[in-house]
Amino acid sequence: MTSELRDNGPYQTADQARTQFDNITDGIPISTPADLHGLHSLVLLEAATIAGIELSVFERDILGQVAEVLDSESVQVLAGLLIRARIAATETAAGGR
Repeated sequence: MTSELRDNGPYQTADQARTQFDNITDGIPISTPADLHGLHSLVLLEAATIAGIELSVFERDILGQVAEVLDSESVQVLAGLLIRARIAATETAAGGR
């Protein structure tokens, strides 16, 4: 489910997922591991927002914890799954699939 602006997967390789992560975070400076974890959180929160998921404070905290332990490729795969689930649900509701 790719648009001209975003590749939401499915990702066939880690390189493909990493390329999308890099595209999303392009231009944001990363100086420390904490900066990278912050970007991971940002990507996951953005995906949840795009997917229309309301998050509680507790759920945001959990996403932050997940962001600290995953690599960028895994974060992007999760983000893509969230967004694709929303797209699929919308298409199903509209009678598209």
